[in-house]
Amino acid sequence: MNAVNEANKESEIAKAERLAKNEKNLAEIRGRVERKKYNKMTGGIAGFTNESARRKREEMEDFRFMMAFGVGFISVMFMGFLTGFCIGKFVLETSEETALILALCTGIPTLILEAILMIIRLDKWEKRRAYERKKHSMD
Repeated sequence: MNAVNEANKESEIAKAERLAKNEKNLAEIRGRVERKKYNKMTGGIAGFTNESARRKREEMEDFRFMMAFGVGFISVMFMGFLTGFCIGKFVLETSEETALILALCTGIPTLILEAILMIIRLDKWEKRRAYERKKHSMD
């Protein structure tokens, strides 16, 4: 029986490491509990830590981002088609039908390029949002 107990005994170094790890985890859990209590206590106060105020700020930032992007997207798309038409009509002095075809040849690649840029911007935006949410949440 003593041989089994001796084999199962934990070394002093391993025990100290385990206790240190447990203490660190307990400190982290206590911090989370305190943070939740603090957030609950200050929930109705306007300010940076207020969850509803933070959500409103995020919604306004999202709205501004989408409006700025939408206006830019539409104007660049319009300019792409208009540039092609004007080059065909006034620079190359072709017929209107040919100028319209040239407008399509310049406008469609512009549209594709803008779509690719939109995907990249939205991906960066979402990564930034996720980082900010992670930074502000202590759950």
